[in-house]
Amino acid sequence: MTFDRPSDDNLATPLAAADVLDAIRTVAHALGTRPDQLLMADYLRHAADDPSLPPVGEAFSQFGSWRRARRLAATAAGSDDSD
Repeated sequence: MTFDRPSDDNLATPLAAADVLDAIRTVAHALGTRPDQLLMADYLRHAADDPSLPPVGEAFSQFGSWRRARRLAATAAGSDDSD
């Protein structure tokens, strides 16, 4: 008896990492905060009202943690001001 893995055709296509980072930056901008300071709870509230935002689980899938995703969204946007 063999167990076959499901074909890749049956799996949902994961979002590109850039899409997740853009979503984090979008929500942070809407709240007037930096992406690296965006709370997951605030993102979840926005995602509940805006179906175009990827689920927070995509941040974990792409980056392993919410903190890392926020940090990358901030540095990719050039918003890690240290002055």
